[in-house]
Amino acid sequence: MAQGICLPSGFKDCKLQISFGKHTYTSDKPKVQKDGYCRWDQREVVTIPELYQQIKRFPTLFVKLLDKDGNPICFYRDSITEFMDPAAQVHWVQLEPDLAVGKVKKQFKAGMVSFRLVVRDIEKDGMIDFNKHPVFGQKINKRYNAHTLRVAIYQC
Repeated sequence: MAQGICLPSGFKDCKLQISFGKHTYTSDKPKVQKDGYCRWDQREVVTIPELYQQIKRFPTLFVKLLDKDGNPICFYRDSITEFMDPAAQVHWVQLEPDLAVGKVKKQFKAGMVSFRLVVRDIEKDGMIDFNKHPVFGQKINKRYNAHTLRVAIYQC
């Protein structure tokens, strides 16, 4: 389940792909799509049968925004250790343009996505039923409340 805002214009039916190492999970086309906004409503619990000596040896996590043909547009890269909290909140991350592909040229046009991800060692910590977990059991707000921010900028 994820949302994307300020996404690059001109791309319809974008998909979100989360990958680490040789494991790749790709969303379906968005349930809701408007200009610069996408919402994917998917939950997936995946068990990876590979053994790593430590969680720090896990490969780097990549979150990619794909066009309708499956080609990458933008990406986000982070360490898997940032997603160890079983009570994880929604992560909002800034995407970076994939300059090797060149579909988006400027950083500020790459967009932002939100997602929830939890990585657990089930041999050490045991299996968890995410549907009964307080954070994952609750419904995601489709629209967040607006906040007013007052800023004073001075030039010295």
